[in-house]
Amino acid sequence: MSEHRDHDAKADEVERDLDEMQEAGERLQEEIDSTGDEWESKKRDSSVPGAAGMPADAKGPDPESEYPTKAPGSEDSSDGDDSSDGDDSDDDADEAR
Repeated sequence: MSEHRDHDAKADEVERDLDEMQEAGERLQEEIDSTGDEWESKKRDSSVPGAAGMPADAKGPDPESEYPTKAPGSEDSSDGDDSSDGDDSDDDADEAR
């Protein structure tokens, strides 16, 4: 009889887990739908930069203008020496030689 009760308890636990997962799935679907509706609304609002179908048609500053320009030469931090592969795991071995 004890084994039968163990199976019933496990079945009840699994059913509760299933119910919780279904509720979480429904909440997630509602959030997805809400986010999609919000995005569609923003796409129709020309005052939301980048949300309009054509970024050139959006009002507001260009996204690039919001970031400072890089100093000359700062884009490429390498000094032309391609011998480093970013892996310095054998550097200690080189120093010991």
